[in-house]
Amino acid sequence: MFSLSTIGILTITPIQTFATENETIQINLSPVEEIKQRQFEENLVSVLKKSKNKEEQLETYMDSHTNEIQEKIEKEDNDDRNSLLVETDTHTYPLDENSKIIFSNQGIILDEFQEGDDRPATLLEEETLEQNTTENRLSFFNSLKEAFLGKTAYAASAKTKYAHNERTLYSFFGTKVATASIGANFTYDGKKVTARITHHYIKRNFDGFAYSIYDKSSGVDTSNSKKRTAFQEGIVSYGLAVNGVGLTFEETFLRVNVHGDYKGRTYGTSSSY
Repeated sequence: MFSLSTIGILTITPIQTFATENETIQINLSPVEEIKQRQFEENLVSVLKKSKNKEEQLETYMDSHTNEIQEKIEKEDNDDRNSLLVETDTHTYPLDENSKIIFSNQGIILDEFQEGDDRPATLLEEETLEQNTTENRLSFFNSLKEAFLGKTAYAASAKTKYAHNERTLYSFFGTKVATASIGANFTYDGKKVTARITHHYIKRNFDGFAYSIYDKSSGVDTSNSKKRTAFQEGIVSYGLAVNGVGLTFEETFLRVNVHGDYKGRTYGTSSSY
């Protein structure tokens, strides 16, 4: 990975415009290069599996190692071309039960999921669970009952669990481009579940590198009272300069989901294209 002060083969700079007429740089690996690229991936995976801070270790490793795609981009004569298309297979490697790394034509992707311990739900969370699930929304009868008898005092039987999911996109040079993250509290009672988003964002991680993030949205899918999905999504457009010429990667759509069900099971999923 290179710093802003790097002078020579790679200098990362903000890209202000897209060239629409120039030829695209297409990166294809030979069979020998594919083997070397796979060796690089497997060596990095081996290092990450031993590390607790996988994000920090990935960046440290990329600082001192190069990969075949990176080298191929650096060697390109790109005077008249400033669009980059990488042709490579997608390889996914589990790092542990909650994280994985993906090598694709978009770059390098690190997925990490975390969940907290169950705790007793608060009275407000209990009330929200009852009122915001499709099976238990107040009927006309319940409305009358509440009017005559007062607000229901719910039994402290529900539990709440926190979970969050994150996807970080890196360039082939190891530069951290953008991170999409979603976190939520899931309150459940064995019959139904509801979710409250605690944080959500898509942020740039390199000033001037991820120069456009747009069409962002977040929310909770409430179509099923036995399962909730909180999500964050958006589009990231970014570029770099190689040999003094600006290259633009295709726009990348990022989405992260965190799921919880009526039994308190939580997990994360992510997608990008």
